[in-house]
Amino acid sequence: MMVLFIMSLLPMPAQTAVREIQWFAGPWGPSHAAWQSGLAESLAAFEKENNVKVHVIFHPNAIDRYEKFVVAAAAGTPPDVISITELGFMPQQGLLSDLTGYVQRSQLVGFKDYPAELWPRTMMDNIVYSVPAEAIPNLSLFYHKGLFAESGLPYIPEDKVLNWDEIWQITPKLNRFDADGRLIRLGIEPMSATGGSIHACVLSFGVPFLDASGKPMVNTPEWKAIVDNIVQPYWQYGASAVRAVHGWSNRLHEAQVAMQINGPWVAKELATLGFTGEIGNSWMPQQQGSKVQNLTSWMLAIPQGVKDMELSWQFVEWFCGGEGAKARARAEATPFVGPSSRPDPQLIRLNPSIQWFVRSISEANVMLAVDANPLWAEAQAQWRNIVLNPVIDKTKLAIQALEDFQQHLLNYLDK
Repeated sequence: MMVLFIMSLLPMPAQTAVREIQWFAGPWGPSHAAWQSGLAESLAAFEKENNVKVHVIFHPNAIDRYEKFVVAAAAGTPPDVISITELGFMPQQGLLSDLTGYVQRSQLVGFKDYPAELWPRTMMDNIVYSVPAEAIPNLSLFYHKGLFAESGLPYIPEDKVLNWDEIWQITPKLNRFDADGRLIRLGIEPMSATGGSIHACVLSFGVPFLDASGKPMVNTPEWKAIVDNIVQPYWQYGASAVRAVHGWSNRLHEAQVAMQINGPWVAKELATLGFTGEIGNSWMPQQQGSKVQNLTSWMLAIPQGVKDMELSWQFVEWFCGGEGAKARARAEATPFVGPSSRPDPQLIRLNPSIQWFVRSISEANVMLAVDANPLWAEAQAQWRNIVLNPVIDKTKLAIQALEDFQQHLLNYLDK
């Protein structure tokens, strides 16, 4: 009894306080229930193992997230981790932490764990400011299995990479017309296959955009063939007929489009939107048959002035290359191809000039949006209007539009 009495007088060991992480997440919003619910289980394990509570704050888009981030940073209360799609001006503004040393030492998301061509997007002046969050194919080819079966076409294997020639062989078998000859279903429409972001899948064409000096080089036979392919549904069936059935996810669901390039939507997420048909997916088409992901994908960064840099980095490693990355792949019913378990060491082998161009075009997208500059919207409209133009030589007009836009873009970035 005396021993118990003495022990009762001893101070109890203090409980370790629960640490907290605030994550400005994105680019997906709260409507992507499958992604969030699938990640929740893994997040709970991370929280338990590390005595941490992760507060996930979703934002509807990159601009909203950036604006709230700037306000929080100015108030001295930045989030501990932030999702970004481009560095933009954030390094120059002193908003992001230098992660170079962390990446050099990492066993999960080190330089060796990603193809070398992916790292330039994360860097400025040779300093690493973000880590690629690439555990899944960012863009995939989605297709309506019922329409494939109806058309006598075999399902596309999940790990298959079709080239564009194969896509155009499949497409006529999927097109449908009513009794009056009106187009009522389209195999694929590349212009809307990515929600209008045709620049997001330019790598799939396997043709360089710039010459060795960095000048646009789209006026080539290879680019002419690409433009011909992109706009051929309009020429073949008429612009108004195609536009009547074109669209993004809803058209796939409604069986008006049989295939589309989409991302980061995945099969389980499409199901949350009320899809009644079974949706299949495989790798994004690539003319050379390579498993090339686009470079407009997203990353995690750590703001300047966070309260616990080591904890923030621990979360980044876990999410981008650890169990968090694997949990996302499981939740999204997508092959896990993240760091440390890539089945193909040549997963992303990008021509540096292509990589630079896509990086520039996506950076400009963000910068122009933030600056409320109409150039991007005008360029998108110009590109779309080309295929609706009644002039016969649409290929020449399309190439000229691309050249004009690229020159405007280069001028803008040189300012």
